[in-house]
Formats: sequence, structure tokens, C-alpha cells
Amino acid sequence: MTYYRQLYKKRPSFAQEYEKNKDAAKNDFTRFILDKRMKKSNLPSKIYGYTFLGLDYMVINDNLSKEKEYETKIHESIHTPDEYETRLLTWWMIKKIKKEDLNNKENYKK
Repeated sequence: MTYYRQLYKKRPSFAQEYEKNKDAAKNDFTRFILDKRMKKSNLPSKIYGYTFLGLDYMVINDNLSKEKEYETKIHESIHTPDEYETRLLTWWMIKKIKKEDLNNKENYKK
């Protein structure tokens, strides 16, 4: 036997859906990361990568770990004229990503 509430579940209102999407958009950084051509190159060990401001081109050191390579790609993709500002933005974005990963791992344990 099928009950009425099983067939016709209450759907969230437009306002609730809007709030949910707005909060998701506040935490989504992918719209700020520009598409750039990437070349891997053998750079000195202290240099992780570099980019040409105003161009869609960046170079990444080919001797990096996967985690450091990911962080460097984000850093070079969002690069601003101010290095300090770019480092803060990169740190903030990586911190948010790691926090979301931890939350997802906790959800998997339940």
C-alpha cells in the first residue's frame, strides 16, 4: 500500500532553494580560477612555478608532490600583481578545500 506522503513529498520553496544555492556560490571558488596553459619544466628546487601576468601561460616544476602541485596550480592561476595578496588567497582557498574534505571524510564514517 502506498501512502499519500510517499507519493507527494513536500518540495523546498523557491526561497529555501535560493538560500541553499547562494551559500554554495559563496564557497565555490572555481569561478575565480582562470584557465591557463600549463607547461611542466625542470626548475630549480626552490621554485615551484611561475606565470606571466596578463597571459594565459604558467610553468610548474615537475618535481613537486601531487598536493604541492595542486596548490601551485591554484596559486599561479589566480595570480594578482601583488604576491602577498596571492599567497593569502591561495592559503585561504586551500584551507577551505581541506576543511570541506575533512567534513566529507567525517560524513563517510557515519
